[in-house]
Amino acid sequence: MLFISIYYQNDPERLPACPLTIHALLHIAQSIRDMGPVWCYWAFVMERYCGTLTPDIKSRRFPFASLDRNVVERAQLTQIGLTYNITRELSYRRKVTVQRGAFECADYPTIRLLPPRLNEPPPLNLIQYGIAASLATRFDAKITSVRAVLKNASIEQYGAVKLIDSEEGDTLRCSCLYKPPKDSRDPTFVRYEMYIDLYTNKKKAKPKYELQTFYGQLQHLFLIRLPNPDSPATRKSLGVKDDEVLQSVYVLAGCRCCTIKEDMHLYSNHGLLDVMDVMAVQSLVGRVPDIVEKWAIIDRSGSLARAVAEEQYAEEDENV
Repeated sequence: MLFISIYYQNDPERLPACPLTIHALLHIAQSIRDMGPVWCYWAFVMERYCGTLTPDIKSRRFPFASLDRNVVERAQLTQIGLTYNITRELSYRRKVTVQRGAFECADYPTIRLLPPRLNEPPPLNLIQYGIAASLATRFDAKITSVRAVLKNASIEQYGAVKLIDSEEGDTLRCSCLYKPPKDSRDPTFVRYEMYIDLYTNKKKAKPKYELQTFYGQLQHLFLIRLPNPDSPATRKSLGVKDDEVLQSVYVLAGCRCCTIKEDMHLYSNHGLLDVMDVMAVQSLVGRVPDIVEKWAIIDRSGSLARAVAEEQYAEEDENV
């Protein structure tokens, strides 16, 4: 065989030069050309199964006895788990533990903020023109009143956020606190969705909101703790009604928007910094260098990762 003649050469001392990756490069690519995708035939299943057996070799002197025992024990555990519905309890996978320094709260059950964390507040211009503007839009309040509330608020910055609504949740990182290595992917570019007023340039027109999709680089994650959220003064400044709930904690994301051209997900420049609630950020996206436009955005998220417009905005659009 090609594998034996080139790498192993019938010499046991050359065995360390024969890892599974080299084995795969030699014969799996050939199999794909001859028979199609690897999941169509037994070789793919056997390769995966052999990979799970490698850690079971506990004895160098009697490797096959060790393999036989572990194969039997794995089969027994599988049958016990299926019979008594305890497959998860018998799983070999380690339980996921919360990273030290992470932050979770009931107001944001689908996300987890991850370190590094900066205790000092962001620059003043970012608070007054970014964070304050976002909260003023959220509460439909005057920006001067929101700025007065933020003077006594606690604002921290985090370096990453993990989506914990599923086991396969993305980890999104902030570009201001994370520098990706040259040989790795850049996990700072995301897709986010916001309501945009179609009549923003017409001051006298009644607002009409439309949910739009944007792509950009995640630069900031702000954890804002409002001072005395239950006090009448704070609620009055933010324009919160008596029957409305005012959260004690708000998490905002700051994304530098990519200037998309002709709806082809190609961009070469960044636009303004959008500050929004972190729940508006939907997923990670990839990027591929392009000769003409510099970067092409790769969005592999499915339809289930898309936001759905709230009913109140839909009703407003119908009544306009």
